[in-house]
Amino acid sequence: LYLTAAVVINVGKVKNAVRIVLQNQMTTSERFHS
Repeated sequence: LYLTAAVVINVGKVKNAVRIVLQNQMTTSERFHS
């Protein structure tokens, strides 16, 4: 039970990090084009 909870938390952190990176890439590319 504890291991599965830790895995879920880690997956959530990874998803948040990926989303932040993608958002940063989108904003930088928009800034670059404009």
